[in-house]
Amino acid sequence: MLCALALTSCSTEPVGDVTMSLDPAGIFDDGLVLSPAELRIVIFPETSCDTATGRLTPEPSTAPGATFSDAVVDLTIPLADRMGQRIPLPAGTYTILVRGRGTDRVTMETNQVIASGCATDTITEGGTKGVAITMREVTGMGTCGNTTVSPDEQCDDGNTTPGDGCSATCQTEAFPINVSDVADVQQAGSVAWGAGSGDTARAIVAFQTDTSGFGLGMRFLSDAATSLTAPLDRDVVADNRAGAQLEVATAVGGGRVLLAYRDAFPNEAASDVRVRSFRIDAPTEGGTAATEATLATEPAPALVAPMGGPSMGRQAAPSVAVLADGTGLVVFENPQSATGLSGRIYAPTATVGSDAGAFVIGAGATGGQSPVVAASGAGFVVAYIAGSNVVAQAVDATGAAATPTMVATRSGGTANVAIGALSTCPATGACALIVWEDAAADTGLNAVRVGANASAVGTAFPVVTGAGDEREPTVSGSGTQFVVGWIGTDGVRARVFSADGTPALNRERPQSSDPFLVATGGSLPSVSAGGRTGSYLFVWNDPTQDASGGIRGRAIPF
Repeated sequence: MLCALALTSCSTEPVGDVTMSLDPAGIFDDGLVLSPAELRIVIFPETSCDTATGRLTPEPSTAPGATFSDAVVDLTIPLADRMGQRIPLPAGTYTILVRGRGTDRVTMETNQVIASGCATDTITEGGTKGVAITMREVTGMGTCGNTTVSPDEQCDDGNTTPGDGCSATCQTEAFPINVSDVADVQQAGSVAWGAGSGDTARAIVAFQTDTSGFGLGMRFLSDAATSLTAPLDRDVVADNRAGAQLEVATAVGGGRVLLAYRDAFPNEAASDVRVRSFRIDAPTEGGTAATEATLATEPAPALVAPMGGPSMGRQAAPSVAVLADGTGLVVFENPQSATGLSGRIYAPTATVGSDAGAFVIGAGATGGQSPVVAASGAGFVVAYIAGSNVVAQAVDATGAAATPTMVATRSGGTANVAIGALSTCPATGACALIVWEDAAADTGLNAVRVGANASAVGTAFPVVTGAGDEREPTVSGSGTQFVVGWIGTDGVRARVFSADGTPALNRERPQSSDPFLVATGGSLPSVSAGGRTGSYLFVWNDPTQDASGGIRGRAIPF
């Protein structure tokens, strides 16, 4: 066996070497102070390591002076010696845990583990393996109910009373989106949330509502995703045309709200995609289409005419995105397009319906379906499914479409796809995240990052590793992170990812980079990042909300 607490081996087994570089991200250089200024290195037989948190599962004791009977190596080094530590080991696979102690910046308790890093790697006989271990700051659990929101809390309203929007463990709680003004069945909600603060950063939730035939309802929420005061503390009628308004998609930007939806004709097979524009900061009166029209920049929804002519088929599956200046792009399935897909630009100063006609999405291919679009800096990124391929395409603010790019392949499953973009799109590197259902994925969902030019950045990866049944993906991006949502076996689930595609810390208690439960049960989730505090808002169908079901929501900070 290898000697513990030593840098040399007393084993007669063939050995290799592991050379460690600790803290390449420089959290100690950035001001995290250890006391004493030393690191403890413990090497175990292979176990579970979460590199996003720097912690193991199960986590070894954090008590000062704790010993570990299964440790292969256990040594302490000065912080100044953290680069280039070389340790001989018998050939095998190991998990390396590195910890530092000091004063916790949340609880202010001393002699706590405040930095941790881990990695798992394989050492070959006679070989030397270099391992870089990124150290992560570890903060203790704050005190729920003291009004200070700690890193493992989503809210803190000064009490531990559940049912008031902030739970007994300081986690946010779900709340009903639709209210009694629009009765009967509400479903298939779509959410968009403006960035920043004030009226232009409101959250907008649109949904189907079964009043007299299907209509279209919407709800305006504050920049903190809470109810507005009268007269906007209610459901708004967005469209009550005869027939059924379905598949609504919502986007905001430049003080504008765009709704795109499928308008099905009564007793006919055909359907059109229609678009309606609203001011995000406008007040409203009453509850009929006539009085609610004071919200709109035009008197009625506009038909998205395919290639300059009237609709003669099944326009469907619209998706919409809006740039910061209010320029919008709607993409949709269109059987009159050579590719099966079309798009249309809406200029920021024009009323809906006065812009140029629809254009082809996915030129050069056929059979496109399930198009989705995200605003990415000064332009748009569109993603769609074409047979066994996941395809992306850049479209600029004038509607000029670049050459489509195949960014991944898929192996069957429902053609559900989602896309979300960072609020600030870098000139190089990843700008958006595409997620799709894939029968060959570990749990049914794969993802790939793409740049502003719609080219793949890296390779596809599973959203979750392990058995499961994930479906109905939804994605949104903030300044530096993505949040992915889906329906799992127990309800609405989510996972946070960094811009580089690695899992990031959530605000669960305790924090982790694992998937977490947003809500038990439910279906058809939609998520949007925004608001004044860097949060994301989930909405979903909740069949238990009342006798007819309804839409519920939950806001969670990054």
